[in-house]
Amino acid sequence: MLINFTIDNTTIVMASILIGMAIICSMMSPFFRFRKPLDRSSAGNQQEDGNNNEITDTAKRLPPLSVILTPHDEADQLEKHLPSILYQKYPAGFQVIVVVEKGQNQVEDTLTRIENNYKANPADASLYITYIPETSRYMSRKKLSITVGVKAALNEHVLLTEPCCKPSSSLWLQTMAAQLLTGNNFVIGYGAYCNEVSSFKRFQRLYTDFYLLREAKKGHPYRTQSYNILFNKSAFMQQEGFRGSLNMCRGEYDFLVNKYATRNVGLVTDHNAWMIEDAPSRKTWLNNHIFYLHTRRILKRGTMHRLWFNLDQIALHGNFILEIAALVYGILSANMVLAAVSCVAFLISFIIRTVLAHKAARSFDENIPAWSCFPYEISLVWHNLTYLARYARTNKLEFTTHKQ
Repeated sequence: MLINFTIDNTTIVMASILIGMAIICSMMSPFFRFRKPLDRSSAGNQQEDGNNNEITDTAKRLPPLSVILTPHDEADQLEKHLPSILYQKYPAGFQVIVVVEKGQNQVEDTLTRIENNYKANPADASLYITYIPETSRYMSRKKLSITVGVKAALNEHVLLTEPCCKPSSSLWLQTMAAQLLTGNNFVIGYGAYCNEVSSFKRFQRLYTDFYLLREAKKGHPYRTQSYNILFNKSAFMQQEGFRGSLNMCRGEYDFLVNKYATRNVGLVTDHNAWMIEDAPSRKTWLNNHIFYLHTRRILKRGTMHRLWFNLDQIALHGNFILEIAALVYGILSANMVLAAVSCVAFLISFIIRTVLAHKAARSFDENIPAWSCFPYEISLVWHNLTYLARYARTNKLEFTTHKQ
């Protein structure tokens, strides 16, 4: 076979297409379209004293809050994380409501111990414990617990989170509530997995978050992966809480964002307001993905959300296939120039996507190896297909509270 190093017009055109597609398609990424806003704490590093005064002045104007936790056999998580919530720095005062299912003796014992310790050394919070029946006929226990918690709230502004999460700082409540001073009535905070979670799971969550954060920043959020939302009690009660999703076993945070975050939405990515989530079990992690495939059927604004993801995946894999096809054609036709350009195009794609993903990960303090970002991104669509396959094989009654 005669190896051809001649650069003819056809080779020039094909090479230009390969390089151009490599650059353009690499920009088809959520990591390119969204940038994390600068933290207020970072912006104030040069004037530390002034920044502290600003936080103090802001804290004086913040409204009182009610924080709701709905544990289910999570005594250990409450032991680890509830004290960090009770000892938040919040001069306006806040109420912590823990809604417990009757019969969970270990949870009750843990709460009694935490309550006694807190009474001996109180701070800005008041702790209130209430109960729900062991069973509920017309809605999931989770939805019932949240509803009971909202009704028990003494304050208009309610913050919902989970026992498996720990605030990243003692200014979590202040940073979240500061959004209320600008006229927002729904606030979405950021949440991340702890470092013990595998780098792929953290990358997958971050990748999805960049779509969701961009949508929230533009004022039309679709859902959230974070257990960190702040909303108005009056809106929840006036619009009958979870009406519209009562038959769904899960998806409470998704539904609350989708139903109530329709205007005056605040997005908080400041590190002070993060909630750090414990490592989920493999079963929990899989169930989160599979249950979402059922829940999304009732969520509004899903078409555009999935359209962007699908376009990005088409660009990613289409460009990858084009580069492989050009390489194979160049080798078979002995056109080494085209084969070399296809390798260069792949290298450009790899570098751009790696830089974008690694920069995004670093902006959210995710320690994900740079070399792994590109293969992780390539594999996402295939993982999604496995979730779809599992969902297709699952009895759909597993996703509903109405089993008849």
